[in-house]
Amino acid sequence: MKNSYVLVVDDESDAAQLLATRLKKFGFNSDAVYSGADALEHVKKRRPDLIILDLIMPDMDGYKVLAKLNANVSTANIPIIVLTVDSSQKDKIKALKMGIDDYVTKPYDIDEVIARIEAILRRSKAKEFAPREGGGISLKDKKRLEFLKYLEENKIGEIEPEYNLQSRNGYCYKVAADFFKVSDFSEFVELKHLSDNHVLKAEFFDKILVCPFCFHHDINIRETSPADHSADISVHDAFHHYRCGYVGTEDEFLQGIRYICPKCFRELKHVGVDYDRPGKVYVSNTTKDKFIEPAVYCQCRNCRKFFDANDAVRQDIYTYVMTDRALEVIAEGAFTEISLEQELTDQDVSVYNLRYFRARLGEEVSRCKTFNRHLSIILMSINNFDFLITNYGEVATKRKLKELAMMLKQGLWSVDIPARYDKNDFITLLPEAERARAESIVHALSGKMPDGLEVNFKIVSFPEDADAEETLLEKLIKSKHVAL
Repeated sequence: MKNSYVLVVDDESDAAQLLATRLKKFGFNSDAVYSGADALEHVKKRRPDLIILDLIMPDMDGYKVLAKLNANVSTANIPIIVLTVDSSQKDKIKALKMGIDDYVTKPYDIDEVIARIEAILRRSKAKEFAPREGGGISLKDKKRLEFLKYLEENKIGEIEPEYNLQSRNGYCYKVAADFFKVSDFSEFVELKHLSDNHVLKAEFFDKILVCPFCFHHDINIRETSPADHSADISVHDAFHHYRCGYVGTEDEFLQGIRYICPKCFRELKHVGVDYDRPGKVYVSNTTKDKFIEPAVYCQCRNCRKFFDANDAVRQDIYTYVMTDRALEVIAEGAFTEISLEQELTDQDVSVYNLRYFRARLGEEVSRCKTFNRHLSIILMSINNFDFLITNYGEVATKRKLKELAMMLKQGLWSVDIPARYDKNDFITLLPEAERARAESIVHALSGKMPDGLEVNFKIVSFPEDADAEETLLEKLIKSKHVAL
């Protein structure tokens, strides 16, 4: 259920932002808003998978927000957890009667909040796909089942996103949009549902930046003056006078054919003796302020609002791939509830999925920092993956990948975590392992590769190469191949 989008609504802005930040650390996408009115406006632009709602707020309290959400057919089914400092039974019953899914009393325990979120999302997904009484299935599921059959009959193994400037995020899925007969880009919702139920697998395609106010992709990113955010800036060669320390543009120093310091009026004759050129300097053409680094500021062309580039919302765009489970669902004619093992596993090759790997990596890095321990990561890449697909087909290539995954698992300890990193990459987390053990595993694996596979390996170790989760993965991608 990680990567689900959770909206936090609380008039205490610090508490709301803290909870949203902590949810992100547990793998959720999360935003915070600070009033009931802002929550209702936000939900129109981006529908959350779950809302955490404070009951006691000025102007529009949580009860009024609940009433507004329940009155709208598009938001009435959003799962809701309420937060309140009031532990009275009467208020809890009132909120439950209004359709909330759970409640948490402040001050809350974050582990309890996470557990309640995950339980509600599991129930929500199961309900979405559950068969109706009497053996029938919902109209939504019937249409989704027909879509899977359509993909199979037309041999469409992958649904790739296509550029579409009319879409809020700049992409669409034409195959899905045409089948479901939608023109409002709601095919994204259908594909996400199918991915959550493991009949389609979401593979990374692109990362985009969207406006934090309206979530539109059409944003203008430009360099601006840090003081007034004006884009009317120019760049010049910088001059630094050693004697008085003045730094300015070359134009300030140049008088005719001589360089004269505008501060102390001494002539600068020799570079490296009187002065140097430390690089570039930016100048605001409106305020004449000088600065070394411009600010990166954005304007959304859709809603016209300005915002700092660091506040832009990052969204992943996926290619959706048919899984073996999709064929099982088609054969059974119904969606069945997925098990915990299926939730954590890449169904194509029977190793952990990247979502689980990232969650465990965060836990292990934290543990290593606390107790001064080690860990290592191995990245195994198949160099000739595209060649195998082209010349032997998807079925034969998948068989090779399963064989490789099985061999990988056989060479590991029970505490090690092998996972699918990408379509042609496997990544393995080795808790309590220094680099020497990772290298011994690599050398053992390299001597018994399945026929036809060309594979290379990369290794990083904590804390020698990096001491943070993201930095470890960045170093892993950029590191050199292990010599075999």
